[in-house]
Amino acid sequence: NRTKITFDNTNSAENLENFPVLVTLTAADIDFDKIKAGGADIRFVDNGGSTPLSYEIEAWDDTPGSESATVWVKVPQLDSASNTDYIHMYYNNTDAADAQTAAGVWDANHKGVYHLSEDFATAGAGGILDSTSNDHDGTDTGGMDSDDQVAGMAGGSVRFNSSAEYIDFGDVADFDFGLSDFSVSFWVKGGAADDAFLTKSASDGPYDGIYLY
Repeated sequence: NRTKITFDNTNSAENLENFPVLVTLTAADIDFDKIKAGGADIRFVDNGGSTPLSYEIEAWDDTPGSESATVWVKVPQLDSASNTDYIHMYYNNTDAADAQTAAGVWDANHKGVYHLSEDFATAGAGGILDSTSNDHDGTDTGGMDSDDQVAGMAGGSVRFNSSAEYIDFGDVADFDFGLSDFSVSFWVKGGAADDAFLTKSASDGPYDGIYLY
């Protein structure tokens, strides 16, 4: 089986090259009954039909009546202001083994990628996984439990119930950007209109860095 996936990049003024794109799928898009458990036999190829694309399955639910999937796919190029660029997804191959490669989706420009889909009651030290090849895994602290894992915009997310709960990544050299430009992206639902979500460390504190609240 083959499904065409078309992207809308009309709001972008530049081409996006080798870009990780979030692909969301439901029963209206594909037949989950014809796919191996967990999406093991899915594959993505470019619009030429010959080049396999790296992908990472963030979430997969094949429960009848609530079928859905969230997959990150590294797409060679999305043209600026275009809504016609596309790739193909293949499935329904019982002989295929799982071929997803998270590290292939997130290149060297990504210093850390966290989907926050873990069970925080059992994750333990280094249990908050980094999808890049850097393996900058984090540790949940403050007595976090399973209730802190909630549905997010894409797959899982974390709910921090107090200032004592946070994820500690330690002293990571890759996160020291000095005076260089860098980007941080995340989805967040705040509890108040004046919440601060991304801040620098306190000027009178002993630590340099940034904080996500």
